[in-house]
Amino acid sequence: MAAFGLLLALMEPEAKLQDEFDDWYDLEHIPHMSAVDGISSAQRFIAIEGWPRYAALYDLDEVGVLTSASYRAVTGGGFSPWSRRMLQHVRGWRRLTFEQLQPGRASLLDTSGALGIALLTGLEPAGALADWLGREPSTLQVRTYAPAASGPAAVLWEAGSIGSLARPPDTLLRESTWSARLIRYSRPDPASAFARLEASGSP
Repeated sequence: MAAFGLLLALMEPEAKLQDEFDDWYDLEHIPHMSAVDGISSAQRFIAIEGWPRYAALYDLDEVGVLTSASYRAVTGGGFSPWSRRMLQHVRGWRRLTFEQLQPGRASLLDTSGALGIALLTGLEPAGALADWLGREPSTLQVRTYAPAASGPAAVLWEAGSIGSLARPPDTLLRESTWSARLIRYSRPDPASAFARLEASGSP
C-alpha cells in the first residue's frame, strides 16, 4: 500500500488583497482542491509565529494524486482566471510534497486547533524531534514525513489549542530550515462573502 502523502502550500498575500485572498481560498481554491480524487482533507492555517503567515495542508491518499488528471484539471494549466490572478500577488510561495513515515496513514485530527510544523535537513533530526514531541502530554498527534522528491523532511505536531502546543527546545530545531506555530483558520461567515461577490459580479 502506498504511503500517505502531504502537500504543503505556503504563501503571503499582498496586504491590499488580503480580503480577496481569503475569498479566493475559501470560495474557490479549497473547494476545487477538496474535489480532487485522492485528496482526503484540505485545511488552512494561519501562523502566529513564522512567515509566510498562510499555510494550506492537503492530506493525500498517495503522492501520485498530484500527477492525476483530477488534480491537473484544477491546477497549473487548469487554474481558473481568479487563481492565476491571485497567485501573481503572493509572496513567499512554496509548494512542498512529502510521504508519511510515522504513524503511517494518519490525517489531521478534527480536534486539533493548533499545529506546529518544522522542516528539517534530514530524517535523523526529524526523528529526534518527533520522539521528543511524542513524550509531551499536550501533543495529540505527531506525524513525520520524508520528502517526496528532493527537499526537507518534515515534522507536524498537533494540539487542541495554541496555548497547549508544545514548543521544542532550540537544540532540536537547529537542523530546521523553517518552522512555524499555527492556528486553524476559521472564517466566521463565508456565505456573506459569497453573496457580496455575486452582487458585485467579481471576480
